[in-house]
Amino acid sequence: MGKDKSITNRFYWFYLFFTILTLALLFYLTISNKTDVRGVESNVVHSIQLILTGNHNLYQSPTALPFNITQYSPIYYMLSDGILTLLKAESADYFFIRVITRVISMVILLTTALLIYLFFRNKIEIPAKDSLILSILFILITFPWFSVSRPDVLVALVIIAVIYLNYSYIQQKRLRYPFFTGALLFIGLATKLNAAIFVVIIGIFYLFIKDWKAVFLSLTGFLITLISIVFIMKIGGYNLTYIKENIIDGIENGYSFEAAVRKTYSDFFSYFGSFFIAIILLVIYKFKYLTTHINHRLFNFLLFTGIVLLCYSFITGLKVGSAHNYFNEFLLLLILLTGYLMKYAYEQYHLLFRNGLMVYSLSVAIIFTFYYCLEYHDQHTLLKNNEINVNLVRSYLKGNLDNKYFFSTEREISLSFPDKCILFPLDIHNLTFKQDTYNYDPLKKALRDGTVKYFISRGWPNVFFGVKINEYYSLSEKYGPYLIYQSKNFFRF
Repeated sequence: MGKDKSITNRFYWFYLFFTILTLALLFYLTISNKTDVRGVESNVVHSIQLILTGNHNLYQSPTALPFNITQYSPIYYMLSDGILTLLKAESADYFFIRVITRVISMVILLTTALLIYLFFRNKIEIPAKDSLILSILFILITFPWFSVSRPDVLVALVIIAVIYLNYSYIQQKRLRYPFFTGALLFIGLATKLNAAIFVVIIGIFYLFIKDWKAVFLSLTGFLITLISIVFIMKIGGYNLTYIKENIIDGIENGYSFEAAVRKTYSDFFSYFGSFFIAIILLVIYKFKYLTTHINHRLFNFLLFTGIVLLCYSFITGLKVGSAHNYFNEFLLLLILLTGYLMKYAYEQYHLLFRNGLMVYSLSVAIIFTFYYCLEYHDQHTLLKNNEINVNLVRSYLKGNLDNKYFFSTEREISLSFPDKCILFPLDIHNLTFKQDTYNYDPLKKALRDGTVKYFISRGWPNVFFGVKINEYYSLSEKYGPYLIYQSKNFFRF
């Protein structure tokens, strides 16, 4: 037994060294990457660029120039805007904005991991080593999505904070906990609309335990925070006129079961299927004991929350454009449930648990590091090969754009002129156009009458959003693969 502990202890220190080294490398590769890592970060970056030019640009009409869509609720944008304004960031310096927003996300990620650690130590009371291993596992499995310029990680922070507060309330019955729970739930909702499912979960939990004081106080905290944030946005000049058209209509991408199975579900099970199935089997094996244990209320809450989030993830994963990040909130609950099992169901096997978790964490670290290094190399090579031509296009636009607009299929070109590029983000507009979400007649008019002076792509465009481009544009310049078409309204004969 003593020898087993000694081997486990050495393995633990190796695990810490390797994972910390891996995370340092992943942090570096993410921050130094000049283009999107994943999740079409540019969509978020572009919206932040616009509000750096003026807070009223946060939610613009998707059917008016420059036809921008801001898909997410405002908190992450406002947080990034505040920090970047303090740093005196220029709106056109999109790489600096990428770096700072990624750092913001990483700080939130580390804060979330710290709260997970404190929850295990202070509430479930498992050993520090196990708490740290589980916290590192959370960072590793969510890193690809929680370290980039996206608001997802802030929702995870809200979820663990709410769980921490609610368990504290179960233990101590202090009325401030439900109040702050309500406040945090609105912050989550004001970060990303998928947090609405957690509002439902907490509401059902309070109603189930028939705690009407908690219902009232959480609702009070929710409403006060709502009023406060709306007031701050009004004072700050953030425009809310078109918020529905952006954050609700802008996510109407359509649904595809075939695409979900082929991409979202298969990625989730290939990356995390073994972990998911192992925990489910362990819960089933000890289910009767877990539901009658002295601390069964926490188990019931975690299990109920996990089941709801899993179902929600599968349903929302049907949306076109979804990815396995839709399961990240469920994975957080799975990690919390793992810590609970280590303490209350399988404490006699905690060394086996610890070693198994370390082996799994190391496998995730190795896979993600290998993938990131390959991805970084490919993207760096592509950017380097295109850099000269992209700079030539930028110079051409600076000298000829004047006060007109342009369209480009190249994100780096569009982000260089954030207030002059149209139809950003293009991937979302392609989906909303197919769904007939918006009236695109103003876009067609702008393409036909020369309001959009240049159309930049890698090939000759045919029909674009219902407009035959060759009827209204002619080739003006060519830089490498980039063809610059100019509106025929500006040609002089």
